[in-house]
Amino acid sequence: MFAGSSYVLDNDAPTARQILGCLSLMLDEFSIARLAPVVPVSGRCLELGAGNGSVACWLAERVGRYGDVVATDVKTRHLRRHPVVTMLRHDLAVEELPVGPFDEVHARLLLAHLPSRLDILARLVGVLRPGGLLVVEEFGYAGRGEVLAGVGRAGVEVYQEFQQALADVHVQVGWDADWAVDAHAAMRSAGLSGVDTVTHARSWRGGSAGCLLSLAISRELRQQLIGVGMVAGELDHLADLLTDPALVVMGDLLWSHLGRRPEATQEASAVPATSDRRERDQSDGGWPVQAGYPGSRTDQQ
Repeated sequence: MFAGSSYVLDNDAPTARQILGCLSLMLDEFSIARLAPVVPVSGRCLELGAGNGSVACWLAERVGRYGDVVATDVKTRHLRRHPVVTMLRHDLAVEELPVGPFDEVHARLLLAHLPSRLDILARLVGVLRPGGLLVVEEFGYAGRGEVLAGVGRAGVEVYQEFQQALADVHVQVGWDADWAVDAHAAMRSAGLSGVDTVTHARSWRGGSAGCLLSLAISRELRQQLIGVGMVAGELDHLADLLTDPALVVMGDLLWSHLGRRPEATQEASAVPATSDRRERDQSDGGWPVQAGYPGSRTDQQ
């Protein structure tokens, strides 16, 4: 959980590994297809709220041995190790960003939980190199999941109650349910050009990743969900539904926004760039590291 954030799921919880794994199974294929055309070989990337590191590891394979990927999270215990990935324990809400410039920055299911998201967005634009890309992906009120088949009216109502209660739990602590849509205009206002938005959702059967994600969340947040109006019997019914292969639900709509930092002016572009790992491998230096950031590829738990 980030300081001053509305992120109610904890990477130290017993359900965390399952939740992160389900999110990877649900979203990585889409996110990677979104990133693949814009991530350069030998580029430098920043993955924020990296979770289990699945996207960071893909970025590492994409940029190759002469590239660089910095993956950050407030708790890094689930991050997968990779020789091209520098892992940082980092709280985006209160700490400075890793030193840029970056060719690409990716933040998935993150900024909606941070009250200072507009200030953070401006900082993210600031660490992009001219021509660099920022990709912001979020769930929100628009396009929440629905039951498509397999249960009676009572089951549909329980699933809808869960969806509403889960949103209420997040809203109570400051989650911005409209950020998934508002991010497009915010990215334009922050100075990014060519902002493009694509949405993604698909159906999931009971027992598959999309349903097991809801099951794990309902278990971790059981008391909070009861606190906003659900009852224990409804949550037990929900658990039975989510593991029943007859159930089919439409997953929540993911909003993916991509924008580019405009190319530098002639004067700014005259400053020499030092983005190639081959250059820094020939010295005893490396990318500048801010005070408090570890210089090794993996920080200590």
